Amino acid sequence: MIEERKKEPGDDLISGLLKANIDGEHLEMVELLGFCALLLGAGNETTTNLLGNAMLTFVEYPEVWEQLKANLELLPLTIEEVLRYRSIVAWIGSANHDEDQFPHPEEFDVERSPRSPWRLCWIASKGSSWC
Repeated sequence: MIEERKKEPGDDLISGLLKANIDGEHLEMVELLGFCALLLGAGNETTTNLLGNAMLTFVEYPEVWEQLKANLELLPLTIEEVLRYRSIVAWIGSANHDEDQFPHPEEFDVERSPRSPWRLCWIASKGSSWC
């Protein structure tokens, strides 16, 4: 794919990495491959953990699973609440259970208010990035 993007750059991460430079020096192939391997591993791990955490939460809260099956429009809020409730990053997990920020933080609540402060950034970017 890297060779393809060298010939035909696109609007994607690999093309961006190929264009990137510091003081006119571009990343070497070994650096590009290392970066891609890191992203592949990190993306796989976080996605796997999110799915596993969501399934565990649905087992513990079957009413939420039924609610979600009946109304798929709740999916973005449910994903956000799973990320808050069962964060895969310890220091974020601590903040996500702060009673000053989230009333009843030990409860799983798809319709939680207030939402995560990061949510406004994610919505403003139309889901294409996080702040």
